Amino acid sequence: MSEKNSPRLRLSATAGSAGTHIDIAATGCPAVPGQVPSVFWHDAYNAANPKRAGDRGLVRFARRQVGVTSVDSRYIVTTADPPGRSIIEVECGGLIGNAVGYFTVTR
Repeated sequence: MSEKNSPRLRLSATAGSAGTHIDIAATGCPAVPGQVPSVFWHDAYNAANPKRAGDRGLVRFARRQVGVTSVDSRYIVTTADPPGRSIIEVECGGLIGNAVGYFTVTR
């Protein structure tokens, strides 16, 4: 798969504290056939300890398909989100992989 065809993620902010609104836009990300497509927030704990964390620090929220391969969504950083680097992952259809970006929660 060439990088040209890979999903891309653009975030309105890459760092911030509780209350920060993150506008999420993905391109090259078709709908997931037969599923309700989602966006996942892996907080800093979940991102650093994926096997031990289980669903702790994992938030699943809705996305909106705004074009054949364009998606948008929004996440608001909460006081429960631990400081550190979190992962935002937009679920994409097909075998192209998901769109992934990073956000650093500060205090």
